[in-house]
Amino acid sequence: MAYCIRKKEFVADAVRRVAGEQLDKAITELKDQQADRHQTVHQVRKRCKKLRGLLRLVRPALGETYRSENAFFRDLAGDLSAVRDAQSVLDCFVQLTQRESDGGMLASIRQKLAGRRRRIADSQMNLAERLADMQDKLCEARQRTRTWQLSDDGFSAIETGLRKTYARARRVLMRLRQGCAAGSEGDSTFPDADWHDLRKSVKYHWYHMRLLHRIWPEMVQVRRRAAKKLGDTLGDDHDLSVLSSILTAESELFGSAEEAQFCLTLIDRRREQLHGKALPVAKRLFAENPRGFAKVFRKYWREWKGAGR
Repeated sequence: MAYCIRKKEFVADAVRRVAGEQLDKAITELKDQQADRHQTVHQVRKRCKKLRGLLRLVRPALGETYRSENAFFRDLAGDLSAVRDAQSVLDCFVQLTQRESDGGMLASIRQKLAGRRRRIADSQMNLAERLADMQDKLCEARQRTRTWQLSDDGFSAIETGLRKTYARARRVLMRLRQGCAAGSEGDSTFPDADWHDLRKSVKYHWYHMRLLHRIWPEMVQVRRRAAKKLGDTLGDDHDLSVLSSILTAESELFGSAEEAQFCLTLIDRRREQLHGKALPVAKRLFAENPRGFAKVFRKYWREWKGAGR
């Protein structure tokens, strides 16, 4: 497992190694002329997200470098997101409607979403040039990683980043739980921004558990799997939220109001199910207070680093 801190490494060395490995893989993927270009975009965007997860783990110790590098990888991943997002929305619609019987109405919307994806793809005909530019930028970033310095080492270098990401997820979860207390659990009328923030925080927590996997594999694996499952559920919810926004904002593309409303009803129903599924997992995953959580991981770290000495 390359995306993790190794026992005999200093944290700064591990950060530079992991970043370098992710960038080398992204550059190799961009150089592969035989690969599907849109799949390459998807892979490189995933690398950028993993790099941002790494940066967040050592955010305070990385100092000002964090701000510039996080913005760099964020913007790079976002620059080529339109086609991939259009495909995700289409896939989301297919999954949402595959068990529905009203095939004629749903087939019409599906065709229009497919047409929308093609138009977005056609608008990016210079994709090869943009990927070549991305490759150059990643090569420059690869050189920069060799100079990254941390102000701390050991668990002190990662404790604040680990705790802050965990605490952010817990704060968003508390807002959602308060909403549940006022309404029904899993109510899809809760602000999309909160669900989106929870999804992002869970994703970063998953990355952090992957990076810290070796400190106690059997224990951390439980959190990794729970975070992955929760992140996938919240990812499905996010795709549905985007689909809902498209159907509302671009209603003229989808025929009659009856067609759009039928689909929106399906979306609301499915989102309510996903919220009801996600909240119990999130409550358990983020049950402990942030300081207590970080304190436990500090103990794991010390035992791991001290074992065999």
